[in-house]
Amino acid sequence: MTPITISVSDFRTGIADYLRLAAAGKTVIISDRRRGIRIARLVADKQFDSSAYRAMLNRVAGAFAAARHPEWSTPAKLDSWLRADRLADERKFHDRS
Repeated sequence: MTPITISVSDFRTGIADYLRLAAAGKTVIISDRRRGIRIARLVADKQFDSSAYRAMLNRVAGAFAAARHPEWSTPAKLDSWLRADRLADERKFHDRS
């Protein structure tokens, strides 16, 4: 999405319109064109969409299940599988105990 760049005076005259654009998801950049600097950037607050989050969880639920991966069925088996896998990839495994 391309941001909208405006001058301070344009922002002053149309503040309600620019706030409405920012709330709708547009990025509004306020700049001082004489000095060539960006002063502020208006962006909307991120909103948590619980229904979209629930839909995503339903899509990915079951992707990693112990039924499909018996080596993950217990913590001890998972630990053994991780250590063997990391050794096979020649990666270090730091034991934090």
